[in-house]
Amino acid sequence: MKNLFMSLAMVALVVSSCTKEEVQPEALAPQKSVKFSLENVIATRGVDAMIPSSTRVMLNDCQIFFVGGDGALYTAKDIDGATDAQQYYTAAPTGTLSFHFLPAAVQKVVVVGNYGSEIDPANLNAIKALAAEASEQQNAENLLVYGEATLVASSDDGHGNTYLAEVSVKPLVARVEVGGFICNFSDPALYDQVDITMMALNNYYGEATIGGGRSNYSSTAITTSSVYPFFNSTTAPAYTKDVISGVSLTPASPVVDFAADSYLVYHTFAGDIPQLVVRITGTKDGVEAPLYLATTAFYDGSTKIESFEAGKVYRMKFNGENRFAFDDEDLNQPEKCVEVTLEAAEWVIVNVTPEF
Repeated sequence: MKNLFMSLAMVALVVSSCTKEEVQPEALAPQKSVKFSLENVIATRGVDAMIPSSTRVMLNDCQIFFVGGDGALYTAKDIDGATDAQQYYTAAPTGTLSFHFLPAAVQKVVVVGNYGSEIDPANLNAIKALAAEASEQQNAENLLVYGEATLVASSDDGHGNTYLAEVSVKPLVARVEVGGFICNFSDPALYDQVDITMMALNNYYGEATIGGGRSNYSSTAITTSSVYPFFNSTTAPAYTKDVISGVSLTPASPVVDFAADSYLVYHTFAGDIPQLVVRITGTKDGVEAPLYLATTAFYDGSTKIESFEAGKVYRMKFNGENRFAFDDEDLNQPEKCVEVTLEAAEWVIVNVTPEF
């Protein structure tokens, strides 16, 4: 199973004035002073667990960039006006951090979190070209997060150089959670027992950039002839497949729920809809048959989901529980297919219904 968890972060930015005549002649546009207050509010969690309500994002490291309208990057100064201010932090800082003497050309604030090291990009385009591997985005406690916002002049400022902005910092991935299985058996039941033995992710990108570019697409057309080679492939990344044991569904006992720390979890780059493929063994009158299910769509209530969004958790929903639900009749289908206050916001939970 994979690691879990995902979350959003809201960053409120307040840029206060900073004017020193000996450094800044009146003939020049006023420079800007920014104060950041970042607070890491998340506690460490175990892996392979559902994301509970009111869950906040993990921020392990943080780098702040000040960007001009042409994408150029600018360095802030300390209060002395000569020393470059620290803009990369190996841990999410607490309290208030002050940045001074930013040029008037600065129009935007950009935040990159959980990259793991300090970066030295040439401009904003270079930041957006940074790539992340899907295999490295499976740990909910260490997801690459990004956000940017344009500064807006404060109506409460009498100096003309105080600005406000809000940055929504979020990961590049969406999260899929399966908390159990339920089979709706026919009357009479088509199978005496249905065993779930594997779930795998299909239709996903292996790499994506901060700017939204995606590459290394992995997709298999699921048919009766391709599905078992798909399950048995030794080249598929480990994070895309879960071997499942102990999930046996019967007409008398059609539900199996997982513990909160044992969910099936997949992180996938935002965009196209991924596919979940399930390997099943059906038993009728003592005879076993290899079966499978493959999702063809997901619904939020009655609305078909056209794309998965970054920072959202897509959770199966059945009668108030987080279950992957199907009918035994589905198994008979032949083809299945700045003063910145960082407030780590909750993940957005989307309860979805799969279609086969």
